Amino acid sequence: MASKDPVDPSEIRARLLQRQQYHDQMSALDRVRRFARIYCSDADGLDGLRADLQRSAQRSPAALERDLAAIEALLADPPAERELVELVTVDANTPLDELTAAAAAAWLRRMAELIRAAIASVPPPPPAG
Repeated sequence: MASKDPVDPSEIRARLLQRQQYHDQMSALDRVRRFARIYCSDADGLDGLRADLQRSAQRSPAALERDLAAIEALLADPPAERELVELVTVDANTPLDELTAAAAAAWLRRMAELIRAAIASVPPPPPAG
């Protein structure tokens, strides 16, 4: 049976702000792991991944921009080789031809390209007025 208590908008705003703060405090590695688990771990091939990213870009380009920034941060200052390889092979459930940091970095660069393309595919909002 549904509750008849009214929804307090301030509680909803507070929970949304709390969730946003949590995501903003994530390390680059944790954010990319989250991206890999959400988008890549059960993606239906590259076309499916591309379609998922485009849908997300239409809904929330800012979230994908944060994911892109995290990927770029990892590429600029990569973690240990094992963590980078596990990010791809475990978190993203994606096999690599070679279990090396170079192969994992190449995969990350490809994800960054796909995110950039998805964000670029979203038309700008119409002018206000």
